Amino acid sequence: MKKLISLILSVLMLSCLIMIPSFAEEVEAKIWLPVLETLGNHEAWEVEVYSTINESRAYKRFIIDENPDTYWHSYYENSGTTITYRDAPPHDIDITLPEETLIYGFSYTTRPGGGSGSCTKYETYAKVGEEWVMLNSGEMSSTAGTRTVTFAANIPVKEFRFRFVESSGGYGTCAELNLLAPLEGAPTVPAKEYMEYSDNHGIIEVPSSKISASCEDTSWGGNTPDRVLDGTDKNFWQTEATKEPVVLELDLGGTYAVTDFDITPRQSADFHGTWTEFSIWSSLDGENFDMVADGLSFEKSLDTKRVTLSKAVKARYIQFEISGHFAERASCAEIKVYQDRAAAKELEKENRIKYELRIGSKDIIIAKGTAAPRTVTLDVAPYIDGGYTLIPLRGLLEEMGATISWDGDIQMVTVDTSAMKIELQIWNKLVFVTGGRYGRIRYTLNEPPRIVEGRTFIPLRFVSEHLGYNVAWDGATQTITITNY
Repeated sequence: MKKLISLILSVLMLSCLIMIPSFAEEVEAKIWLPVLETLGNHEAWEVEVYSTINESRAYKRFIIDENPDTYWHSYYENSGTTITYRDAPPHDIDITLPEETLIYGFSYTTRPGGGSGSCTKYETYAKVGEEWVMLNSGEMSSTAGTRTVTFAANIPVKEFRFRFVESSGGYGTCAELNLLAPLEGAPTVPAKEYMEYSDNHGIIEVPSSKISASCEDTSWGGNTPDRVLDGTDKNFWQTEATKEPVVLELDLGGTYAVTDFDITPRQSADFHGTWTEFSIWSSLDGENFDMVADGLSFEKSLDTKRVTLSKAVKARYIQFEISGHFAERASCAEIKVYQDRAAAKELEKENRIKYELRIGSKDIIIAKGTAAPRTVTLDVAPYIDGGYTLIPLRGLLEEMGATISWDGDIQMVTVDTSAMKIELQIWNKLVFVTGGRYGRIRYTLNEPPRIVEGRTFIPLRFVSEHLGYNVAWDGATQTITITNY
């Protein structure tokens, strides 16, 4: 594996200056190249894996042999082409260093081609005495490539654990697991104190699974905007030739305290599509955009560039207005979005919403942010049928910010937000959901919408969860609690 990895680097000194950024202050931006070294001396490392198809020491060391073409695989049994047994996650990979060493993160490389066995949800730990202490957790794409994760500080580690919490296909595979060398100038935080420290320092990635990308310009050769979010620089987005400015828009799927972007250009030696001039705009509603950075440009190189804003920007939508692009095309391989941890905690408090409904009661108790709860009264009360709660169409969904429309000719209800559209038909269990990165998807309901005494009722849990809410049921009080956290 290369000693230098273009990676996701936390803006440590920036976060120290901006403990809780003000969203209203003027924002400036800088572009720089985040590069860190990985730790060497792998020959002195020991590796142990607790589920493996080959118990030999040499096989396990494929994980740290610096050869991405060899890989470890978790245990399974087969009869011909049929899998008869597999170890399900979690799978642990433990690395023991010859001595306690400062690390600033890690990198995980999928098996060649990615796919089956690729880690999609992980946790990391450091051993302190006889206890394993969690350091962080997160999600990963199952596509082929190397995922690099940095910490908010240097951490002293002798034994490091990488845990597959979830993986593609229920297997575990790993071509390379590496540790990042300490960052010069970063503080050192003991492993036991790190999680508390990280809650208030550094930046955190906005999960790409929640983000969707769009561009009105025609894509070249099927290289569509969603490819900037697929977790690998082997794919890319690119427009057809144009001299006009190109706007690439990201819907983050929620409101975040955005501070940083990692932008990886198309990995092509001709540099077609390099952004020679661009600006960044943000919006909360997708309609009204404010410029947050202007006059930016990239040099012609294949390295990942970091765009760092001087202040956190509260946004759901981000537009990259590319007014200059080399060879009259605009392209990009990958974009990652980050938010400031401290600002995110404040934003989370502001954005918390809770709705409480009770079966047989027309009242909804609504608590938003730090404001006092208020009560909204529906025309009719929710009720239970077949073990599933149905709510009146009007009332709650408007409070959630949705627009409701009705087509009487086909008895079709459409629940529409800026990010999601749900189409339901009276007494039809089939429902269509459009939004996010997967387009239009068909689902089957347990209970269909229906009209009762002139009022339209729809299934509460299905609609609420697809609008991004969590639904909890208390059978003792017959209360439904709906939250966005």
